[in-house]
Amino acid sequence: MGALSIVLIPGAAAVPAPYQPIVDAVAKHGIDIQALHLPSVGLENGEARPGPPPAPRASKG
Repeated sequence: MGALSIVLIPGAAAVPAPYQPIVDAVAKHGIDIQALHLPSVGLENGEARPGPPPAPRASKG
């Protein structure tokens, strides 16, 4: 069996910030975890979110 990975996909127009405490706690146990920021969430006045677009992580192993 391979390593465990978890992806949190927020719903209801949520951003990933509220999930950060969960991400931090799970990551402390050596589990690969990400909370996604969906491109269509958090936009104001048609402007894109600041920063680079999300990029896939390199796989471990």
